Amino acid sequence: MTAGSPGQPADTPYDPMERQLVELLGARYRLGKLLGRGGMGAVYRATDTMLDREVAIKVIPPELARMPEIVSRFEREARTAAKLDHPGIIPIYAVERGQDISLFIMKFVNGRDLEAVMATEAKLPIDFCQRVIWEAACALGHAHQRGVVHRDIKPANIMLDEADRVLVADFGIAKANEAMTQLTSTGTVLGTPQYMSPEQAMGEMVSGASDQYSLGMTAYHLIAGQPAFSMTSIHGLIYKHIHEVPPSLKELRAEVPDHMAQAVARALAKDPAERFPTMEDFATALWPERPVAAGAVSMFSTSTALPASTPTGKRPATVPLLIGAIAIVAVGIGASQLLGGGADPGAATTELGTATVPTVETSTPAPAAPPTAAPTTPLSAPATTPRPDTSRRAAQAPPPATASPPASEAKGFITVGADPFGMVYIDGVELQDTPVTNYPVTPGRHVIEIRRMGYRTTVDTIDVAAGGKPRLSKKLVELPR
Repeated sequence: MTAGSPGQPADTPYDPMERQLVELLGARYRLGKLLGRGGMGAVYRATDTMLDREVAIKVIPPELARMPEIVSRFEREARTAAKLDHPGIIPIYAVERGQDISLFIMKFVNGRDLEAVMATEAKLPIDFCQRVIWEAACALGHAHQRGVVHRDIKPANIMLDEADRVLVADFGIAKANEAMTQLTSTGTVLGTPQYMSPEQAMGEMVSGASDQYSLGMTAYHLIAGQPAFSMTSIHGLIYKHIHEVPPSLKELRAEVPDHMAQAVARALAKDPAERFPTMEDFATALWPERPVAAGAVSMFSTSTALPASTPTGKRPATVPLLIGAIAIVAVGIGASQLLGGGADPGAATTELGTATVPTVETSTPAPAAPPTAAPTTPLSAPATTPRPDTSRRAAQAPPPATASPPASEAKGFITVGADPFGMVYIDGVELQDTPVTNYPVTPGRHVIEIRRMGYRTTVDTIDVAAGGKPRLSKKLVELPR
């Protein structure tokens, strides 16, 4: 930390861990103020001197960083989380390790977390609640398609940046922290009791469906202005998650649209199989006017088991016996501590051009193809087959040679240009630098991003008709230095 305790020079770290941290970071990063400290480490603000951007650095406590198995798990999970590339997910830039210290380097975001927003007003506007949960669901859907489960979704881990855009924090950290707690407490379950899924509380297999339940609990609290379950006892909260159904949102807030109340209720189903198959389905049910294409992978096929030391398999017949052995461990540093908490001209944020919808990854990324290549049909818009002719004549006729229309039918083509050039992303799929000419897409709404280091990211939505050839041309704006 650059500001020491009384009697120390301003540029002298005030504790041994910070001295090690400064040595490990070297000249590349200039350590700033401490944002928060907890049982799972500390979070600092810092400056990446090479790229001239603000970052957040989360440090593992030295006592844990000395354990090789912990560091290995921590870094493995960080590499997994670092593969997530979505505007609604706070990215991890790097992982560093020294003799007695290990750390994440992440994007620093100026803003506030949803927990702080909820504390300012008992009942927030319905359209605000809808947008926030929709954007969080889109970000989680992107992660689930890549086999990453968050495991600790709660208001404190959902951010709003200066432009009020939603970002989900602490990907990769939750699972790594879980491995740490398992060393010291048999039967430990990571999560926040107020938002924890029944299967997670029971120590069973955890999949993206568990994140959906936790986001449903967050949505319930956000919309109703109060949590679904309130108990002073952790065991009592767990019991309610496993056995009780909260009152309908319509009972607590009559103006909630029926489809929103029904979507949240389904996300809170006790049985994971009764929830929405994907986060994209949840998002679409929550906001039908903004449908999100179904992902290529169902959240139930990307389940991630808890470590072997945590009970898995069948649900015990006597819940109290298991509950007595469970210790609930909340993540030590809340995602709010990645935030500066107020306007800061030095903070690095991604700004929108004419943004209307955040990017949503809709399928397994496909390589950019020239216009002459045969386009693939995304899962979000399966090809339709001709209606069968049930007449006698049709029954006597031989079957047609082709049961479905050619792949070239029902396509539109997008052309994108930018000055200066930038990397193009369509529906979250990285293509190539501009210009992109006649990129084939299915009819419907598509999200186009153009990114270039040192310039503001532009985000636009385009409605493409069958056979349509819309063009998008952007003038990129350089970020202030």
